[in-house]
Amino acid sequence: MAKSKGTRYSVTLSPPVEEDLNRLTEKLHITKSEALRRSIMLFKHAVDAEEVSLTYSDNTNRKVLVK
Repeated sequence: MAKSKGTRYSVTLSPPVEEDLNRLTEKLHITKSEALRRSIMLFKHAVDAEEVSLTYSDNTNRKVLVK
């Protein structure tokens, strides 16, 4: 049996968060694991940034300061 690289985690999500995760994975055609990995990377960059700007499809900007 091949040994997998990395660490395995068990995560318990509330039903609303699980529904959000399911919607995201379906929309992006990715696995739940990939969605969580991407989320961690985005969070890492947000923590290191002075400011994060989210642009929505209607071209409005909402800036969120990271403290």
